[in-house]
Amino acid sequence: MTLEQWFEKGMSIEQYVSEMEKNKEHLHYIYEQFQLPKGKGQLERNLRAIILTEDWCGDAMVNVPILMHIAEHHNIEVRVLLRDETWS
Repeated sequence: MTLEQWFEKGMSIEQYVSEMEKNKEHLHYIYEQFQLPKGKGQLERNLRAIILTEDWCGDAMVNVPILMHIAEHHNIEVRVLLRDETWS
């Protein structure tokens, strides 16, 4: 499978968050508390990112909301693949 196919297979970050069953409230809390440093410009090229995660993962609970802020600020299109479904 190509990287493009993996990207197209992924769900949007909004869909991932809305379907979370575990750690959703913690992810929202971290998202609300985190702020990007002031004075950082925007990227000038179109980037995309793929996140391989599961909502039960504590590391993801901390890192995904930070990536969400970065993606919003720099207009990075993000797709999410669920680890347990992708490799089963």
